[in-house]
Amino acid sequence: MLKHDYKVRTGNDQYEGFAVDLIKEVADMLNFQYDIYLVHDGKFGSKKVDGSWNGMIGELISGVKLSCKIKMCP
Repeated sequence: MLKHDYKVRTGNDQYEGFAVDLIKEVADMLNFQYDIYLVHDGKFGSKKVDGSWNGMIGELISGVKLSCKIKMCP
C-alpha cells in the first residue's frame, strides 16, 4: 500500500504494510535487494475475452518484470 506521503518519497520507501515488512525482513536475513513497483494498469489480473491476462498476472506471463537479480553472500 502506498504511504500517505508517497509523493515525497522514492523507491521502496513509498510503500507500507505487512507484505512490505515481510519482504524487507526476508531481504535483510538473506542479504538481497528488491524493488517494488506498481503494475502499469493498476490491476491484480483477470483473464480477458481473448484469453490473455491483464494486471500483475499479465505482466508475469508476458515477462514484463520477470527479471531477477539476486546476489546472496554468506
